Amino acid sequence: MQRFADELRNSGLIMDSRRRQSLNLPVGKEIAMTDTTIDKPIDKANSKTKTKAKKTEARKQAPSNGILMPVGFGSPASADQPTESGLAASIYPRSSTTASISFLTDRKPLEAMLPKGKQLELRGEPTLTVTAIYGAGDLRAWAGKTYEIVMVSIPVTFNGKTRQVHGEFAPIVLENLADPIIAGRELLGWSKVYAEIEPPRVVNDCLHSVAGWGGFNFMDLRIKHLKELTAADIKRRQQQARSATLSEGSIHHKYIRRTGTLDEADADYLTMSTSVNAPETRVRSFGTWTGEGSIEFHAGTWRELPMMIRPAINALARLKVKQVLRAEITKTEMISSGGMGRTIILE
Repeated sequence: MQRFADELRNSGLIMDSRRRQSLNLPVGKEIAMTDTTIDKPIDKANSKTKTKAKKTEARKQAPSNGILMPVGFGSPASADQPTESGLAASIYPRSSTTASISFLTDRKPLEAMLPKGKQLELRGEPTLTVTAIYGAGDLRAWAGKTYEIVMVSIPVTFNGKTRQVHGEFAPIVLENLADPIIAGRELLGWSKVYAEIEPPRVVNDCLHSVAGWGGFNFMDLRIKHLKELTAADIKRRQQQARSATLSEGSIHHKYIRRTGTLDEADADYLTMSTSVNAPETRVRSFGTWTGEGSIEFHAGTWRELPMMIRPAINALARLKVKQVLRAEITKTEMISSGGMGRTIILE
């Protein structure tokens, strides 16, 4: 669960081409700030025609030390980050709660959310999952603080040049802390935007999660009639999930528009965050509850939602919830937060 919220660790994955070749990566190549393949239109008259751009001289000369803007102060991946034993007892261990609902919907609206020309197609039934994570993040990266996430994901297949990759495409990820939003957009290519995400409210046997912006509530997630699973039930569900899943990671569309243009890109490609070489999460306790779920997105006008999220929220609000397939809550007490593994470029 926590591998979705450990972006800054990935800055340590940057490496030169010889090291990358020695790893013989099976898919794409690792993201490196000094050696990134991007697509740019040849000219404005034919902006859909893409060609692989050569590395600029600046990138060739840039040191591979994980720098980010502002670049004049060195790498943010400092060597003096405290270890687990060096953190205060009030920080470690910590708890994280996840509420998740999956539902069937119409196929065409989901297909419209997939990036055009990127060899992505829906996998299986048209299903959308909304996952709210409370208390996420690597505490060492964010000065001892956690944050909240609402992630929307769709099961997809990537039909690449050399192989197929099955994953979960995330058209939008909402978070309530600026630092992981910036790091996730720049380092991982995640479509992260800001939202107000309140702590979940639990009354009797019902959990209610909300998200909004500027006081306008655009999401209501509810799970009622909660029933806690036994340890045997949890183990059986985990075994079933491992045998049934085809997903190899979380897929994202990294797009950064070129400054001063409307139809040219500095970056335009798919990335996938995987569990390969992920740090181990040390768990003290783990609990799961299932129930009856419902999810609503509320459309907003320009007076209620900013331009960065309004198109996405309104598209989600138009989706029909035909059948809720799964609704569950997990609560984890962790001694260490683990994290994601490698993030790669899909080609």
